[in-house]
Amino acid sequence: MFPEAGEVRDAAGAAAGGIPPLLSRIAYGDEDTARIAIDDLGDAICALGFVVGEATAPAVPFLLELAGSPHVACKAELLELLELLELLELLELLGSIYRTDQ
Repeated sequence: MFPEAGEVRDAAGAAAGGIPPLLSRIAYGDEDTARIAIDDLGDAICALGFVVGEATAPAVPFLLELAGSPHVACKAELLELLELLELLELLELLGSIYRTDQ
């Protein structure tokens, strides 16, 4: 279950209450609806392509489940979002290694 809306913040610093409905639109919407929801979700969990929020980590298991579901319309877009999040995690790890070497 995704955390309650007031418990976590999205990448813009707002309450993350809009994320569960976006996940539902991805899961059950037609291709156009799902594609728009993925774009909106990307903005909510990864603003500007590199700013993540508290809601990012709890969203990842749902994204993985949706990407593996046979009825989801926009798997390629989901995988692109997951790849971006993976890259950001790697960059954060490299940044922390660099900071400890200084």
